[in-house]
Amino acid sequence: MAHHSKTVARGALALAVALGALGGCASSHGTPHDAAVTQACPATLPSDGAPCTGAGLCGYVACDDFGVARARCDGATFTVSFAECGEVPCRSAGPCSIGGICVHSVGGALFSHCMQAPEGPLTCDTICGGECSGITGEADPPLVFECNTCTSGICP
Repeated sequence: MAHHSKTVARGALALAVALGALGGCASSHGTPHDAAVTQACPATLPSDGAPCTGAGLCGYVACDDFGVARARCDGATFTVSFAECGEVPCRSAGPCSIGGICVHSVGGALFSHCMQAPEGPLTCDTICGGECSGITGEADPPLVFECNTCTSGICP
């Protein structure tokens, strides 16, 4: 059953990437993303060209204002890109509504749910409480999180 769950999760991950699902603290390959490790994301969306330290990615959602934004720090300045808000693929939870994000809780079993994007940066800390085994999707910007809820440390 655990092998089947991993196979299904990997298949869903590939589908989410293909559909343009969006990410924020880890790559689509399940490795920690540099944003959560080396760059503290500002509480509000930084302006393009604003100074930063470290290297990383910060995601923000404000559908009534700028839409969805990705602010990438290259170690010196932020480069900010924007996308329109839209539905977000979310495995068994179905598509999340505009302004929502998808959260996959992975801890042996996989549970998916949609939630409204919180104010401020979308990071492993703000969405998953720190444990984030993979953000699905490489498209601008990240909106799908895989939170590691496994207490043994050997899954997902």
